[in-house]
Amino acid sequence: MKKLFRLVASASPQANILLTLATVLLFAKTLLLNRYPAPDQSIYELGILFEAILASVIASYVFYLLVVHLKEHSDKQTVAPYVVKHTSRVVAECISQLYEIGKKSDVDIDLDTLDEPTVTLALSKIAPYSPAPLVFLQTKESANWLQYFEFHNNNSSKSINRVLAQLPYLEAKHVSLLSAIDDCSHFLVVQQFQNHNISNSDLSAFATSFFEYCSLCRDLKNYAGDHMNHAKPG
Repeated sequence: MKKLFRLVASASPQANILLTLATVLLFAKTLLLNRYPAPDQSIYELGILFEAILASVIASYVFYLLVVHLKEHSDKQTVAPYVVKHTSRVVAECISQLYEIGKKSDVDIDLDTLDEPTVTLALSKIAPYSPAPLVFLQTKESANWLQYFEFHNNNSSKSINRVLAQLPYLEAKHVSLLSAIDDCSHFLVVQQFQNHNISNSDLSAFATSFFEYCSLCRDLKNYAGDHMNHAKPG
């Protein structure tokens, strides 16, 4: 019975509202109005037609629930661990960068309590072309911080694209959060400066765009915590 209730709760709100309305009207018609004789034959026939329409609505809902939505629900449950895994990776990419930035700058920095002044302070202590905590396997050379950002941005975009490939099984809010991260100014700014040297002595110029990116990741983390705890990543 609990599974049935969960299935109904996960169905389209509009469909559930229509079912409730049709059920209430049908009960009102059969239990209340049918107690009184119709004034004439045409009203009686209209009442029969009204009952048939309401019964058809209820039957259509049952068909939708058992044939259409049950499969959708099953498919969504099947892909949920994959979606959770790659959604978590998007957030993990951000948390990993904050950890390394905090370690390099000696500034206490955390995604849940992050604000722009803290980001600015931390990035002001890091030179753009100083060695970052990333080594290229082919050359064995350390990446600089712009390359480090680009590396994590690319990883995030790959995970985002993998989640968005499951679009039929995603909620609109989930899609919106992922798309906002993939389109954020931090990704665009870092990409633009890959082929152009900058004269800045530190990364503070990137603070605003990086804080925006972190804020979006925090929103995604909170959304996942509220809506995706039931699914375990595979």
